[in-house]
Amino acid sequence: MVKKYLVDKVDLFRYSPCIIPGWEKTIDKAIAVVEQWNDKNKDNKVKFFQIKKKWSKLVIYLERYTEDDCKDGIPHDIQLKIDSISKEAEKFCLHCGKEKIETVKETKIVFECFEHWDSSRY
Repeated sequence: MVKKYLVDKVDLFRYSPCIIPGWEKTIDKAIAVVEQWNDKNKDNKVKFFQIKKKWSKLVIYLERYTEDDCKDGIPHDIQLKIDSISKEAEKFCLHCGKEKIETVKETKIVFECFEHWDSSRY
């Protein structure tokens, strides 16, 4: 993952993205969306400001590709797509990337990966 993001796609990132194996497919999907956006919008390009884990959720921040354009903000269309993709990450285990299953744990309905049931507690 390090080579894939930090060498091959280094121009798309201000800061290195978090390396969480379970979210690799989701991050790849976000990269594809940004690359498609940039191909169609040569004067309105975006890149990733930050991709990180925050409270066990995937958070993706975008920024304009050039400093001169920062004052205009991020186009609403691309921001909605990226927000939707980051929300999808909640469905997948951080460790293995398999889809979580709805279950009851300590009287609460939660989504967990059975293979990593105990590791999600810490």
